[in-house]
Formats: sequence, structure tokens, C-alpha cells
Amino acid sequence: HYLDWDLAASERSYLKAIELDPQLAINRQWYANVLVTMKRFADAERQLTLARDADPRSNIVRAVIVWTRYHARDYAGALEARRLVDREPFSAL
Repeated sequence: HYLDWDLAASERSYLKAIELDPQLAINRQWYANVLVTMKRFADAERQLTLARDADPRSNIVRAVIVWTRYHARDYAGALEARRLVDREPFSAL
């Protein structure tokens, strides 16, 4: 649904996936992408915090935090998050 730009259907699908496995970080990370597309940046940050808590070593989650803050025009926050990615790389993207 996400690639079809049916954001409402995407949201429903990701919420169902999160309901089925709330600890699977990738579900929350992709849901955050949908939320950013919908300009719901605070909701995206909450999902990414939960994703990071579930998988603190995930570089993709940390990269999406940078991307989210950039799109929210929180440039200082994006730079701060980027520095953390650069300073503490965990796994290949």
C-alpha cells in the first residue's frame, strides 16, 4: 500500500503488523516512514523510539531517525542523530 500511496491502508497494515509482533523493529520503522509521508513527525519519532528500544543496534532505524528529523526540519536534531550513527556504527546498512 505504501508504494501505491494509499497511506490509510498502509497505516492499517502496519498497525496490524505491530499488533502481531510489537517487538519487531522493522514494522515500526516502516510505519514511521508512512507517518513521515503523512507529515506526522511526532508520531514517527515515537515509533522510532520504540523501534530503537526493540533493536538498539539497528543502523537502519537510526538512519530513519536522521531522515525523519530532516523532513521535520529539525536540522539540529538530524545532525545530532547523524553524529551518533557515525560515532557508534553497529552493523552494515
